[in-house]
Amino acid sequence: MPASGVIAADLGGTFTKFGVVDADGSLTATEQLRTPVEEGGLMVVEWLAEQLTARATEHGLQRFGVATPGIIDEAKGVVVAAPNIGWSRLPLSELLEQMTGLEGTLTHDVRAGGRAEARVGAGTGVDNAMFVPLGTGIAAAVMVDGRMLEAGGYAGELGHIRVPAAGDVRCACGQRGCLEVVASAAGVRRTYQRITGIEMVEVPETVEIARRAIAGDRASSQSLTLAGVALGEAFVIATTLFGPERIILGGGLAGAFDELEPVISEKLATMTFQRRPEIVRAELGSRAGVTGAGLTTWERTA
Repeated sequence: MPASGVIAADLGGTFTKFGVVDADGSLTATEQLRTPVEEGGLMVVEWLAEQLTARATEHGLQRFGVATPGIIDEAKGVVVAAPNIGWSRLPLSELLEQMTGLEGTLTHDVRAGGRAEARVGAGTGVDNAMFVPLGTGIAAAVMVDGRMLEAGGYAGELGHIRVPAAGDVRCACGQRGCLEVVASAAGVRRTYQRITGIEMVEVPETVEIARRAIAGDRASSQSLTLAGVALGEAFVIATTLFGPERIILGGGLAGAFDELEPVISEKLATMTFQRRPEIVRAELGSRAGVTGAGLTTWERTA
């Protein structure tokens, strides 16, 4: 009888995290490897299949769960588009099952994180929540009445809601005034550069900007305040649409939680009839994606 567990992978454009996830969400045997994206999309598939097979053999397991960025149709197991990896209309679940001989599932990296936080993290105890990792970009995992919204992979693109705080600045998506323009980690750094006038290569990382804000640096505080205002504006819209009881902030910019939360909450306080969500910090950190990838398989193949 094979051991109980799922081989889980959280695949990113730079690194991929692996681990074994049990039904209760516990994570063991973790490892992080560089993703060979420079070798092309098909080579990444082959590499991922080799890694899953090796770990399944080592631990005596027969199932896998993979989380990836992009537009992911989870029901069909298809990566609709993941340009950072080089995938388009790729039936990844089917390919990995054929190449590994294992049974498995595919999920979106943010929804994986949301499932993990909902089951074993900061979202436990509520049926309506949003998990919002603040990183290079911004997306959301939206849980309504205990069900994750997917919409064929298109749900949760919170970073491309237009908000007044973002002004008329053009976003990489082609729109103007998207939340990501000022509230992503990259957006905060751009705001800091605009305020200080220094070269972009000299702009500190967001962790350092948060540290400087705590120390009283004006440019750092202004950069994070603008991000908080934009997030608050976006969360008012999302709260009106989905009614979350709790909004969970994760990702690298969550290190500035103490600076962002009061500004966000001030914006949410302007709502009238809507249920006002509490704003909390994510609990699982970098473990969320790989844990959620495994939990997806437990839920769908039980």
